[in-house]
Amino acid sequence: IRITTHAGPRDRLPEAVRGEAAHFAARADDDGETCEVWDERGQAVGAERLLLLVAGHLLAEQPGRAVVVERDTSAATVAKLSALGARVVRVHRNALAMAAHRWTRTGTRQAPASLRSHG
Repeated sequence: IRITTHAGPRDRLPEAVRGEAAHFAARADDDGETCEVWDERGQAVGAERLLLLVAGHLLAEQPGRAVVVERDTSAATVAKLSALGARVVRVHRNALAMAAHRWTRTGTRQAPASLRSHG
């Protein structure tokens, strides 16, 4: 594996991934709230596709686990998650934001009780 860092502006990452003949490029904000990924062609990987890629990898190791998604996640993505073996839990966006905020503020992985009850 070869890892290359890119010191330029983030809007140059799609160009950099092509120029380096990389498999992909990824960028995450310091607080972890935003993550962007580009494929080997420099095309953005959509949020739901990225969710499916990560879930597929993790569910292969631990099938039957809960995957928490926002209520507005597409029915097609929910169906694919279920087909991967996930127990899909749909929550309001604010519940996810509160959990993320609590995690980054306290440095702990403690989710709110409303999310913990789903495993």
